[in-house]
Amino acid sequence: GDKGWLEREEGGYFFYLSGDEVGVKQLWVYGPVGAGEARQVTDSEYGVADFVIDERGERLVYGRGREDGGHDLWLLSLVTGEERALLLCPARDCRQAVWGPDGERLIFERRGQQAALLWSEPRLWWLELATGATRGVLAEPTRPASAARFSADGSWLAYYDWWDDQLVVAEVGGERQYVIPSEATAGAVWHPSEAQLVVPAAILERSGVGTRLTLLDVETGALKDISGEFPADDWAPSWAPDGSALALARRVPGTGMGRQVVVMPAEGGGGLLLTEDVAFHYSRVQWSPSGEWLLWERRHQNGEGGVEVGIIDVGTGEILDSVTGEFGWWWP
Repeated sequence: GDKGWLEREEGGYFFYLSGDEVGVKQLWVYGPVGAGEARQVTDSEYGVADFVIDERGERLVYGRGREDGGHDLWLLSLVTGEERALLLCPARDCRQAVWGPDGERLIFERRGQQAALLWSEPRLWWLELATGATRGVLAEPTRPASAARFSADGSWLAYYDWWDDQLVVAEVGGERQYVIPSEATAGAVWHPSEAQLVVPAAILERSGVGTRLTLLDVETGALKDISGEFPADDWAPSWAPDGSALALARRVPGTGMGRQVVVMPAEGGGGLLLTEDVAFHYSRVQWSPSGEWLLWERRHQNGEGGVEVGIIDVGTGEILDSVTGEFGWWWP
């Protein structure tokens, strides 16, 4: 197919998922920020479920759909545009890959087929890129788990445990482990360089169920609520590249507003409201590698229209771009 999407000018680019001309969800790329165009990258008959990009912005792994509703893992070179099947999963659903710290292995979520279009709870599996070999991640490989995330140096792994409704943070190859009760299956977000992570934890507020952010330092075991003293419903945290601040989607309980984009100091408290679009619900906030912009996803509170992915300038609060789609991810 056309490899024109590989050409990049100065400025930020991001990948996202959106329908093609017949409505099948494909991978697209948009850029540069402020003056970009959207280009279709994949042409998968049964669509694309999700994707992940390596740290250097050279390789992308995506869940490619099949006729039976399951997915295989495919590898796309962001240098040459070539793609190949990485792992075929007949009668299974394999997706939600994350890169291991050495770039030579992936962890992915695998579901078994229970009936037509009905899949079991996910299990975590390793995939060796060079050999295609797979093995279970956990000591108890049949234990349902998802949302695997590595610390910056690869020495810790966080994941969501489905049986006990908790986030587990385990030392890779070591004995130390933390357990944080949480209904938030989205998992944890690691600091860009230090052994700290932010966990969304569901709590009961007087005005309903809210989600507060907890900071865990895995070296000391210290836990700190960083959502501030006010009732807040915080979601989708993203660290600034230098670790000095967090961007997130916040709903103030009792106001009727959807979640809005907020930037707050990493130590917590307060926060600068970047959006005030009462009609919209923001999520999936992600800081650009340069620290200048935030990528977001939003939908209308009343369900009108589709889902949009767009960019906001952190300094001015100005919305620079938006496209119809979801699951935006910066191209490093």
